[in-house]
Amino acid sequence: MICVRCQQGITPGEPYEEHHHDSSSAAGCTNYSHKRCPEDEESAGSSRGDR
Repeated sequence: MICVRCQQGITPGEPYEEHHHDSSSAAGCTNYSHKRCPEDEESAGSSRGDR
């Protein structure tokens, strides 16, 4: 699976969240994201204006 936030792979056993998106005209989809993206851990403590 690929994280929709950081575009990196989610490895087996790594905590992640599922985001279900329903659709009235077609099949819905599910997006996945890390509970905490690896790039967030690398920059922990620094200020980021893009989030």
